[in-house]
Amino acid sequence: MERAGNILKNAFKDSLGGKGRRYASFFRAWEKILGEEPARNLKLIDIRNDTLLITASHPAWSQLIVLKKDKLIAVINRLYPEFHIKNIRVSLHSETKSAEKNTIPPAVKGVAGDIDLKDELKNMKNGDLKEVLKKLYKSIRKKPQKRDNC
Repeated sequence: MERAGNILKNAFKDSLGGKGRRYASFFRAWEKILGEEPARNLKLIDIRNDTLLITASHPAWSQLIVLKKDKLIAVINRLYPEFHIKNIRVSLHSETKSAEKNTIPPAVKGVAGDIDLKDELKNMKNGDLKEVLKKLYKSIRKKPQKRDNC
């Protein structure tokens, strides 16, 4: 199957010139910007009205992107200033593979920096939300890991 970036590159190379090539370049660079695991779980869909549209394989991935939205926008605008990204909209992908759906991210790594929930909780200002997220984080950490008996 041909990658979306390659399809875009071929579709835009004659009609849009440099901007089309930059658009295709951005799609190809998505994994380098986010890192391998996040890019596998956060699919870049489009750029519309200065907004980056992304689908997430799991609500936790969506939340992690939202937490680091400003930093990610800054990185993208530094690398691709012509897109003038001002916002990120994340939706859940309804047809993800079951293995990806159940993957809860330990951290989102890449150029945008590491996202660690503990660090994010320390910096939160909304006390009620902070307490709810702390409880959720602790309950996730307490659950025993399943082992494969292969």
